Amino acid sequence: MNFIDQLPVDLITGIFSLICQPTEFHKDVIGYTPPFYLGTICRSWRNLAWSTPLLWTYIYLKVSSKPSNIQAELLKDCFARSGSSLLSIVFRLENENFSWDPRTTYGSKPFTERLLRLIATECARWKTLEVDIPNEGCADALGPTTLHAPHLQKLRIRICQNHLSAFFVEQRGELSHFFLEGAVGMTVHLPNRIPEVWKSITTIHLDNAVFVEDIIAILVASHQTLRHFHIHRLGTFSDESLPPAIAAEAEFPHIESLILDGGSRNQLLSIFPIFLSAPKLRKLGIKMPKRMKPADLQLFLDQMGVSLEVLRVRLRWIEDDGEFGRVQAEALIKLLSQHSKTLREFALIIQEFNRASDRFFDIFHRSLHCNGYIANGSVSGPTLLPLLKSYDFDPGFTTGPWDPEPEHAQPAVLSALQMVQSRWRNSFHWVTERSFKLNLHDENRMWVLDYLKEEVREGLQVNFTEFLLGSPPLDNWCFED
Repeated sequence: MNFIDQLPVDLITGIFSLICQPTEFHKDVIGYTPPFYLGTICRSWRNLAWSTPLLWTYIYLKVSSKPSNIQAELLKDCFARSGSSLLSIVFRLENENFSWDPRTTYGSKPFTERLLRLIATECARWKTLEVDIPNEGCADALGPTTLHAPHLQKLRIRICQNHLSAFFVEQRGELSHFFLEGAVGMTVHLPNRIPEVWKSITTIHLDNAVFVEDIIAILVASHQTLRHFHIHRLGTFSDESLPPAIAAEAEFPHIESLILDGGSRNQLLSIFPIFLSAPKLRKLGIKMPKRMKPADLQLFLDQMGVSLEVLRVRLRWIEDDGEFGRVQAEALIKLLSQHSKTLREFALIIQEFNRASDRFFDIFHRSLHCNGYIANGSVSGPTLLPLLKSYDFDPGFTTGPWDPEPEHAQPAVLSALQMVQSRWRNSFHWVTERSFKLNLHDENRMWVLDYLKEEVREGLQVNFTEFLLGSPPLDNWCFED
């Protein structure tokens, strides 16, 4: 301790700043963060920590069903000690499953609104803001009128109500990242004034239900700056009332990655024409609904005239029909062939694993042989080996999380792994050299890990160098910003 105290103040401050940097896997709740702990070591450290504004600029609040008034006081302390520095604030509810009942309040409503009002008072210093809004009252508390946040760069909102009209942020050209997540079963309708906000946006993630007409309005407003556009689950919208592609004449000179993860065939076909002028598009991820075929995707790519580097295709369901599977497989092979000179990564995701999926892979494998991609158990030419970087299997959870010991779960997992072992290992050598991803609900992870260790790893003698268990479905196939 004495040796550390002898170091120059600037050096100690730099060390403290490194210690206090938040990471994705280490987010401490306010009151238990490094700056508070540093203040408990000794008087000199406390004085130094409390007088260094940079240490107090990251604030993580998590409200539980038993709120504590001390959180409000600690929040005020952080604001005071951060001086005039820009703030990164995360306001989370303890319910991480995000399945609130809008008819009820979460925790103490007055307490939650009080915290949000305190956060709103510092909107001029917001740099990043991630906030859960469980009800309309809390939205009013955060901002009954448009908030002025001139330095805000990243905004992430999770909301349980059908409308977001009570809260939004006015900005002056710095907002670049916007994330919106609606609760399961809800559809968020964005306020009319939002298009003005999108003019500086580079990254947009819309998760769990946004109306199609709002999406088109967003794209029209942001087309000059947009680089990454990711949609996960479109809002309910009848095919008969789909809006016309009003943005068909818009150009996207900078867009690099596009993910369309959800929606009906008609919904997606109404969005496709918007991106016909996107010369820099290199990464495409698409979840193809039941009625959509790879040929639809190929037509879209032909019209765009782009050369893809990364293609990730998620097949929602393969029908128990040999002819349908054959058409899908051959169309997918054709798609790969036409982009084989530029593709460096290809991922195929089967969301709902069934017997037809197994037959589909048989057809797909034979098609690879017939098209010259595979010869004598190895990949021929310079193309498909680097492309087949990972195959993601999502072995069926359409009815929700698995029970600890359902009759269908173990066979589904084992069947997927056996197919990988017997069908792909000798041809692509990717099982031991790259990664195998199995997407599961959080509730099933420990059970699956134990099951794989005892039943699968020994029985199949699979030596995965990297085995990933991820939360379904968006985070596992988003492109890096």
